[in-house]
Amino acid sequence: MHHVSLITLVGIMLLVASPTSHASKLYQYKDDNGRIHFSDTPPPGNREAKVSQLDFDEAKPLLHVVKSGTRNNPEYVVTNSAYGPIQLSYELSSQSNTRATPSSSSTLVVPGGKTVKMLALSPVDPQRSWSYQLKYSYVPGSPDVTHDQDALYLPPFAPGKAFAVSQAFNGSFSHNKPHSQYAVDFSMPEGTPIHASRGGVVMSVEQNFYKGGTDIARFGPDANMIRILHSDGTMGVYAHLQVDSVAVTPGKSVKAAQFIARSGNTGFSTGPHLHFVVQKNTGMDVGSVPIQFMTADGSRKTPALGMMMRAPDSGLQAESAYR
Repeated sequence: MHHVSLITLVGIMLLVASPTSHASKLYQYKDDNGRIHFSDTPPPGNREAKVSQLDFDEAKPLLHVVKSGTRNNPEYVVTNSAYGPIQLSYELSSQSNTRATPSSSSTLVVPGGKTVKMLALSPVDPQRSWSYQLKYSYVPGSPDVTHDQDALYLPPFAPGKAFAVSQAFNGSFSHNKPHSQYAVDFSMPEGTPIHASRGGVVMSVEQNFYKGGTDIARFGPDANMIRILHSDGTMGVYAHLQVDSVAVTPGKSVKAAQFIARSGNTGFSTGPHLHFVVQKNTGMDVGSVPIQFMTADGSRKTPALGMMMRAPDSGLQAESAYR
């Protein structure tokens, strides 16, 4: 009798995971014009710098699949480390003499912070060799979510502040895929305070990256971001944030207009800006939804390229009106 030959392939849509990580020193300093820089090398000359030790990953996986059981009766369990639901799909392929319980392929939703059994395996004939390949992928959120069409969103920056829309819905540069079709980019200096556009629960956070550029293969996975789960099951994503600037904790509730982070230029980015999008799980895929912002004059505005968007002067009044 021979033990199973196993290959596990891990995939995650929109958030690319890598098992490699390393520690590095991060130098933060100001140039002669007062602009803040982040680098993995010391600043030129004897310029004073703040030094931090950070561990960098190619984006932390939100779902972890672990093998347990015995050699001839292995089981696979899955743990959701995010503070919100995640949909998982798995499939056995190239299987020989293999029995799967409950089935050789399935889709399930794993609640936030929970561990659930995925499947159990065994040989059909214990006297013969058996083999299989396990493939799985996952996306954040629960499927078949309905976006609250009456929901209003505050511009995602401080009360009274105004910034220009540098890329709106269906932008040809990078807002041309379902997950980003209805995203909005706001041009703003690095370090600009970012405030929650809508209240919810912080589902996940990335804040250890400090580099950015236009090479999507190199920088695409390295955008610092906050994902907030809304009451209707949609998710607000704030991306390209400044390194180590997130002011909220996964699992905690945030209110509309609450300060949550600072803008940056991390990941796939042509320059300092905030990328904001509301997404929903569309069934093992993620799509974006069109939204409107409540601006300083109290009206609903659909973002458009070049539009100057101003947040209401009072965060408390805006939050009250929003509710």
